[in-house]
Amino acid sequence: MGRIFSTSLAKRGFSLIVHYHQSAELAIQTARILEPTGVPVQLMKADLTREDDIIEFFKEIDQYLLQQDVVLQVMVNSAAIMISTPPKEVTYNAWDTVMNLNSRAPFFLAVNAAKRMVKGGVIINISDVASNKLWTNYSVYIASKSILEVLTRILAKDLAPNIRVNALAPGLVLPQEGMSNKEWQTLVSRLPLQKAVTEKDLAESFLFLLDNESITGQTLVLDGGYSLVT
Repeated sequence: MGRIFSTSLAKRGFSLIVHYHQSAELAIQTARILEPTGVPVQLMKADLTREDDIIEFFKEIDQYLLQQDVVLQVMVNSAAIMISTPPKEVTYNAWDTVMNLNSRAPFFLAVNAAKRMVKGGVIINISDVASNKLWTNYSVYIASKSILEVLTRILAKDLAPNIRVNALAPGLVLPQEGMSNKEWQTLVSRLPLQKAVTEKDLAESFLFLLDNESITGQTLVLDGGYSLVT
């Protein structure tokens, strides 16, 4: 999804900072895909669960903004981790790992980004339709995304009127690693619209939140009707 959002911004002419942690090769591939757009693309590595890394991350961002003679206008928080563990087996470490990346990091990234959005800006948090589900084995993940949506509303109120903050909550986009095509199609067939979310759907919804100046503090659910299924 990060690649889709990056491509959407590049086509609009935005200079890009592409963050990665352990997926260096995927980040490099994304940069190569964006080359035909002609926009500057800078890769930056950071562990967003660490305070020191976030501080250093924004120092690098400040240097980049100065070098490119641009201002920060858009921040997309899409980094996340999903761990499958029944509630009775959740460890303190698993809890902290998920919460620190999925909830705490987007909050501090948004706050730091806002300080640099001197001409106003847009922050888009990537949530999940799961935030309103009760999947027992993904209790911590669901809680983290629910918190993210609450933080989206709080930040939207606090950072208005110059900065808008919204969330995008996709449903079925891609099958989990190891899932067979048959299993995936079975899941998709249960949706009211009987279709997975496409790259085009994601890009259009992302740009809608980017462009519409009357929307803030909202979560746009993009799920083929999955939220209607009990």
